[in-house]
Amino acid sequence: MIKLMNENIEKITIEFDGAEDIDLETLSKFLNNTLNVLKTIAQDSIDPNQYCKFKLTDVRKGSIEIDIVSIVSSGVDFILTNGPSIITIMSGIFSLKKHLNGKEPKEVKNIDDNKVEIYNHDGEVQVTNIDTLIIYASNDNIENGISKSLDILSKDKDRGSMRIKTENKKKTEVIEFSKKELLECSNPIDVSKLISNTEETTSEAVLRLIKPDYYGNSKWMFYLNNQRIEASILDEVFLDKVHHDEYLFNGSTRLKVHLRTKFKVDKSGYPVEHEKPLYNIDLVMDVIQGSEENIKLF
Repeated sequence: MIKLMNENIEKITIEFDGAEDIDLETLSKFLNNTLNVLKTIAQDSIDPNQYCKFKLTDVRKGSIEIDIVSIVSSGVDFILTNGPSIITIMSGIFSLKKHLNGKEPKEVKNIDDNKVEIYNHDGEVQVTNIDTLIIYASNDNIENGISKSLDILSKDKDRGSMRIKTENKKKTEVIEFSKKELLECSNPIDVSKLISNTEETTSEAVLRLIKPDYYGNSKWMFYLNNQRIEASILDEVFLDKVHHDEYLFNGSTRLKVHLRTKFKVDKSGYPVEHEKPLYNIDLVMDVIQGSEENIKLF
């Protein structure tokens, strides 16, 4: 039998100290925010020929165990990339979150093309992979999602510390947040300041749709002024309508959006050549079918 798909399985284990049972609302909100963070990381890190699904495999007394499965959607071997895996990125972001402790960085220094030094408010330094940093600093959803998760746990009187254990083929890493750190780290910061050589613009744009993302496992593809781009859509109202099959997309579909663009700049403030901007769609105002039909969202 021909094997049509390859699987790469990684695991993250989240353990809560405290009572052996857990409030259902606390658990559901924590998992929902954690899932949103994982999906955002996947969108920015996996190959276009891959998609990712997330499974809750076990709930034990005092801990939650989650399996993350990355599936290559072709009959070829794994597409190897030089960037870190989803689990490695997740671990690195939680480590950075603990390091910064709810305060903006004091200083960020480039070591080389792959690593940076990040000094926290107390002057302590941590070395971080540049790819992990860019994904973290380029998307507010990650910082907001983690902050909400930590805030939920910090307010639960039955919970103590939290430990996050991440595993992949190379190593296992454990990051622990005390009850005090849960409270302090629940404060969201402006993560864009972690990348000092970037600028951001916001504009209204009409994008011609090339490929939608129905399952939240990849980015949407568009033409912007005859240039092919990939973008993450952050408008939950629009995405909910898409997931309920309220729209039919075709080759003539265009979206009128609020488009946020982040790009690297050099010391003179000019965009760096050969560096792809990061695109986020904060709001979808209209869905335009063909040249006549205009489906209003609001």
